[in-house]
Amino acid sequence: LSQYVYRLGSAGIKQGPLTLRAADAIAAERVTVANDATAMAADPGTVITSKHWYLVDIRGGTGAYVSLYNPTRAGITATVRSSLSTGRGPWLQQTIPSQTEVRVSLASLPAALSSAEVDATGPIVAGEVWHPSGRSPAAAIGGTARGTQWTLICGGRGTSDTLSVFNPSAAASTVIVHLAGYRRHATWNVTIPPHGRYSRLLDPLVPEGG
Repeated sequence: LSQYVYRLGSAGIKQGPLTLRAADAIAAERVTVANDATAMAADPGTVITSKHWYLVDIRGGTGAYVSLYNPTRAGITATVRSSLSTGRGPWLQQTIPSQTEVRVSLASLPAALSSAEVDATGPIVAGEVWHPSGRSPAAAIGGTARGTQWTLICGGRGTSDTLSVFNPSAAASTVIVHLAGYRRHATWNVTIPPHGRYSRLLDPLVPEGG
């Protein structure tokens, strides 16, 4: 077993996507550390491309983007459909040139938390970027799967922890949430409208440390 760490240099390199090709199976992630070493974020990346992506937690307003990367040799058109707590929100469409990343600004969307679906005419990689003024940027790759059972690991100590659930179906969905903290358990039900989104801050439910 061995590990290789490569430190990215210029700001221009840091802004673009990374692709890796290996002779044998590997695991990789991109790690971002704040200049003062007070925060760190790790993105494990993805080994797949898809024509359909789910972005469960996006933020509208200034400094918010959906990142669309086209690794193919042909242009692709992608449609970003936002969803609010009550259902469908505005949508945006973007053409992505061959082997190019395009960032679609969400400044025109409501600043409130929301979700989004991305439909594309070809296989792409979709994610979200949030770069609030004066603060470190955050980025995450979206997901391609949906299911009736999910398990989410615990949040970190001293951070704000929020549960976000997106219902991409054309019918309402009732979700049973069970939070199993070290010192407190909680269970509740919520019905999410078609193409709607549910969000709840978990901090008041779980004391610090569990």
